[in-house]
Order: sequence, then C-alpha cells, then structure tokens
Amino acid sequence: MVSVIFRIVETIRPQKETIIVSSIVSTFSKCPGFREDFEALKFAKSHGPKSMVNTRRFAVASTKIKSKRFPGVYYRDSSEKKFNGKPDRAYYFIYRDQKGQKAFVTVGWLSQGFSEQVANDLRALKLAEVGRIKATSIVGTPAVPGVNHNELVPIHSEEKEPEVPKQPEVPQVLLLNDIAEYYFTWMEGEGKHVSRERSRYNKNIRDIIGWLSEKDVDKLIVRDFKADLLKRMAVDSAKKCLALCRQIYYHARDSGYIDSRNPFGREDGFKMPKPQNKCERYLEPDEVLYLMPILKRRSKVLHDMSFVSLYTGARSTEIFTIRGADIVPNGLYFWITAKGGKREKVMANQEVINILLGYNRRPSEYVFQTPSGAPFKEIPDIFRRVVEELGLSPKTKNVKHSKEIAIKKSIEEKQQDRRKKVWFHTLRHTFASWLAQSGTVTLHELRELLRHSSIQMTERYAHMIPGTINQQSSLIGDVVVNYYKQKMSKLAEKDTSMNNAMKDWLESEARQQLDEVV
Repeated sequence: MVSVIFRIVETIRPQKETIIVSSIVSTFSKCPGFREDFEALKFAKSHGPKSMVNTRRFAVASTKIKSKRFPGVYYRDSSEKKFNGKPDRAYYFIYRDQKGQKAFVTVGWLSQGFSEQVANDLRALKLAEVGRIKATSIVGTPAVPGVNHNELVPIHSEEKEPEVPKQPEVPQVLLLNDIAEYYFTWMEGEGKHVSRERSRYNKNIRDIIGWLSEKDVDKLIVRDFKADLLKRMAVDSAKKCLALCRQIYYHARDSGYIDSRNPFGREDGFKMPKPQNKCERYLEPDEVLYLMPILKRRSKVLHDMSFVSLYTGARSTEIFTIRGADIVPNGLYFWITAKGGKREKVMANQEVINILLGYNRRPSEYVFQTPSGAPFKEIPDIFRRVVEELGLSPKTKNVKHSKEIAIKKSIEEKQQDRRKKVWFHTLRHTFASWLAQSGTVTLHELRELLRHSSIQMTERYAHMIPGTINQQSSLIGDVVVNYYKQKMSKLAEKDTSMNNAMKDWLESEARQQLDEVV
C-alpha cells in the first residue's frame, strides 16, 4: 500500500500540487510504520532499490528504545501523535527467521490498545512459528486488540515437563572467538589455570582467524594459518597455538555447542609441526660445582630453589606453589600444583626436605617468598647473570628490565640458541639426564619422576634400566657426592704446575659442598 501511495505522490509532486501531497501523507501517517516506509522509499529512489531495507531498519533502529521488561521488544514515541495528553507510542519486536536473518515487526500503537506485553506475546508466537522456541513453552493467548480471541487457539502446557538443565544460549553464527570464550569459561569453572592459554589466543589467534565463523575455518585456512605461525615464531610455540585451536574445537563439539568437524583434528588429516626441541644442554657435575656456591652467595632463596629443582626435577612454577602444609617430612615428599592446576606428589631426599622445613613457614604460607613477602612469579634475573659470568651460557645482548629484546635472527638461529642456553629449566633437564646416564631407572620410571603426560616427552632421555622410584629420589645426591669425591682425589694428583690459588679455591669449594650434601 505504501508503495502505491508513494507512486501517486511522485506523480502529483511535479505538478506542484503540494496541498494534495501533504493531505495524502498526513492521512496515511496514522497507520503504524507508514512514515518510516515512506521515507525509506524516498531514500531508495535516490540511492537505489537495494537501500530500502537498510533505510527501513535505520529508521526504526535510530528511534527505537529497548524494553526493560521483555527481551526483543522495542517501542518508539511519536513526535506528532498524542494519546491521553502524551506522545503516542508504537511497539515493535525483533526476531530471527529460519535463515537467521533479523526482522522487525510493527505491532501497533498504544492508542490502538497495544502494549509491551502484547508485543512480547506476539513475538513468542512468531518464534514458535519459525521453530526458535517450543510451542509448549507459551502459556495463554495474547490479548490482541481488534481480534476475536475465540479464533485464536490458546497454547497450554497441561502436563508439566521434567526440568531440563539450562543449555547455553547459542547464537546463529558462531565465530571461532565465541567457541574459544566458551572453552576458557569452562576451564575457569573447572578451576584450571587459563591466563596463559587466553594470552596465547589473544596474541596469536584472535585477530587472525578468530573473527571467522567456526564453520568457515576449512583445511585451506588452517594450512595458511599454520604456515604464517611458523614464519613468525619457533616451531614449539606454533605447535602450542595449533594445539590450543584443536582443544577449543574438540571441547565445543563434545559438549554439543557446535556440530561441525574439527579442522585442526587428526581425523581431517591435519598434522602438527614437530619441534626439534630435544635436550641438547644440561649441566655437567663440575658446572654444578661452580654454579651452586656462587648462587648461594648471591641469593640464598635462589640457591635453595635451584637445589630443589636439581634434586627433584620440579619446574619453577611448581616450586613457587609449595606451601608449608605441602611438606611431608616422614614420607620424604611434598605436594605441588602442576600444569592445569593438578595437585601432584614429588619425591625428595632428606636434604631437600630440610631446606623446605628450614624456612619455618605456616601451613598457608608459601615457602619461597620475595623480599616483600609475596610469592615468586618468575625466576630472579640473578640466575641469568651468574650463568653468563661463569661462561655456562652465551651472554645476552640488549637486555632491558631483565627481559631479552628480540634480535633479528632467523627462526632456526633463535631455536638453536635456545637449545644451548642455560635457563633455570636446565636444572630439570640435568636431573633427568643424570638419572638417564646412571642407568638405574627405566623409561617409565623416569616418566613418573618427571610427571610427563606422555611417554613421547620422556623419550629424549632414553636408554634406561629398571629400578625402584623411591630409591631414585636420593640418587642425584649420590651422583653429586661421588663426583665431588672423585674431583678431590684428582686434585690431589694434579701436577704442581697448576695455579695454586685456583687449586686451593676448587678444593675448598668441593669440601664445603661435600659437607653440605653429606
């Protein structure tokens, strides 16, 4: 009807019959939504017919006010019409059709007897019609003005259905960012540590493929994304990003949040990059002999954390979580919070237990604390400076605020430097390497001592023979003690041409360390 009137007006307007035009427009302006449609047709004439829909939506969206009582219901106050001394109010509702497209529906005016409640009831009927909600969830008949209510079939819920657990509201178009947030929310609800994974996603995934629909992420996009990651970062870092995407898809699919295939999954033929991260660097006994006394002089707390890592293979983040209540002196073990928030038991010898107990912490206090009393979040930079001063690791260039500035190198060079550099984590590699070389543990026993999630991670320390786990907790101490004894006997047989000062210093350090260990 609006289009017909528009054609009449456009025919009359060139003849300058402005009185007739204004009379026609004012007469039909009483119809709900007429003025918006009329203005949309005017806009369409000058900008093309395809712009009419957007103009119509803009006309409504620019003046609509969302109802505070009913979701999906809107209203608009008229600038011309009055009702009971106030601006008349038009009601609308919005819904998604079967194709997922948004649609506005004009319900009517307040002066015609319509209200927010009626608009909400009509919206519920429309949602049931397009299959968005179950018809049994609608109770009663909407009081539509001017309609014979006997002709409407009320929808009742005569029998109360069993309560079904509320499922998360799923939008029509799910982006990869949406299912990633669903995954992170689940991790937080399970008490898992999510900050590192969320940071990795936000930095490397969100702005690259996160804005794509989860169904649009196909093999070609995954292939290009994988190639881009390998250009920008080390293979191990790229693998972690791709593994995170795989976990996000699997969780969303297994929980019923999506029904699409996993483009990062093995079933689609996707292969993870294989990092060359085999342990190439671990400390020799004489390097430990030089390192530990100097660490003790520089920082007792750092020395003790290094001692715990070297003798138990604990990671730095695990050592940070040890509290007073986690130490079990009689059982020669302590509890740590491992990756993913999992609590695990770490076997230890008596020397390690004595170090932990020596801090006299309360059950709720962290054993290792910063000078301010807070728990450690990272290893102090003293460790890096000491290993560089001793020549155990290449010196770091361009250091600012204890952080290494990225130097323009190829990925291969950076990966090679990383494998040869001495980090605090090198102490864990040293723990595993010394046990492997001793030939007193099997591969599976070493896996349990290192608490690896898969045997593949332990295969870098191959060639093991059987032994018992409880005996291995004190094995590292025996290796160090034996080495110290051998070192002292060799010093006694050294040629007299050796620098006496250096000889005396090595002998004193060896005796002091031997006394501390034994």
